Amino acid sequence: MAKKREHKETELELTTLINVMVVLISFLLLTAVFTQITIQELKLPAQAGGGDTPLKPPIVVEVIVRKSALQISNGKSVTETIANVGNKFDYKKLSESLLQIKRENQEKDDASVLMEPDIEYETLIAVMDAIKGAEIYTPGKDRPRRVILFPQVSIGDAP
Repeated sequence: MAKKREHKETELELTTLINVMVVLISFLLLTAVFTQITIQELKLPAQAGGGDTPLKPPIVVEVIVRKSALQISNGKSVTETIANVGNKFDYKKLSESLLQIKRENQEKDDASVLMEPDIEYETLIAVMDAIKGAEIYTPGKDRPRRVILFPQVSIGDAP
């Protein structure tokens, strides 16, 4: 004769699984790399509007980021082209050129960055940093002095 097996209902023991999950989650949280997020404040370009017409037309400062070079424009034409140095952008030369523009236009505090497609994000941030400020080396001093150039930066697509 065949023996009939009795099926006993057993409870599922989850304590061990929960313990493993707690240890695993703790380990993952402790080894996770936390990154610092920097917020860049941007200002949208002002719309052309009515109102009083100033006696002196305002100067426009635009930095056009191309794959092969950086260009400084006055809104109508390119005034300076800064070629890449060894396949990298020359941010120091950009800051020096913008410093000269700032010396001629002390009241100007905004500039625009116009970028071609497929330009890396790190390049955008480096260009914005070069537009916002420059370092001036004074003879006889070890550390450069930081000068604010154009703190209000707008971004857009290159023509």
